[in-house]
Amino acid sequence: MSKTETLEKQALEAAKRSDWKEAIKINQLYLKAKPKNTAALNRLARAFDETGYRRRAVCTYKKVLEIDKYNQIADRNLKKLSITLKNLKNGVKKTAVDVSFLEEKGKTRVIRLIRTAEPELLTTLHFAEELQLVSKRKSIVIKDCLERYIGALPDDVGFRLNRLIEKGNGYAAWVKNVEDRKITIFIRELHCCPELNQTPSFF
Repeated sequence: MSKTETLEKQALEAAKRSDWKEAIKINQLYLKAKPKNTAALNRLARAFDETGYRRRAVCTYKKVLEIDKYNQIADRNLKKLSITLKNLKNGVKKTAVDVSFLEEKGKTRVIRLIRTAEPELLTTLHFAEELQLVSKRKSIVIKDCLERYIGALPDDVGFRLNRLIEKGNGYAAWVKNVEDRKITIFIRELHCCPELNQTPSFF
């Protein structure tokens, strides 16, 4: 195992333990070798956020978007952080849940995942936790912020979203419900490329 692979493993383990100060240290070491690695930058930004260094988190997410302007993790979290900082400035307390599962025809959908991870992992997830949509050939798999596999979209939905993402659409996903090996998520279309304006993401 290379030095960077070891550091990456240590960074993920630190995050799993919620040892965010250690996570900052390890990710910074990793980024000395790979300064444009967006996964490491996103991990570092989250660690900054968790330890209260929100402005540093904002700067780090912005750096991710300079490297990859379509990076959904950085884009979502930067928007959330911007709202949080604005609310703090105005004296407004942050609510426990930032996500409202409001259904909008053609743009949102509640979906039960298939080929899910072990219950031990699923039970660590919480309501409204952000998830990642990762394209895998003709399907879409779902991972958490620590890059752990959670499950996959049903084949028909995954195939459709994969094609729409390739054309420029963007999506976000959150945990809606977890029960044993069953997990239901909420997916929302974040942005639609102009040529797909008349094409609904979901039926």
